[in-house]
Amino acid sequence: MSINTKKFLAGLVIAATVLSTASAAQAKGWGHHHGFGGAGLGIGLALGVLGAAAAASEYEPVCVRTPVYNRYGDYIGSRRVCD
Repeated sequence: MSINTKKFLAGLVIAATVLSTASAAQAKGWGHHHGFGGAGLGIGLALGVLGAAAAASEYEPVCVRTPVYNRYGDYIGSRRVCD
């Protein structure tokens, strides 16, 4: 899996977590705090960040030097190619 795919999937997981833990808006005035409603959002964000960090940490690019030839078959140098 490429790094761009992993970044996309990590972002998708974070977005899904945030959307699934968001609670419905309530038409209450200030000072009516019955419990802490942000706990689910905080936990969801923390899990999303940890999942993104785990997905990003397992990818380690492998880079090698490969020879470069012109159209006549003459060696003209090398370049770095990363997988």
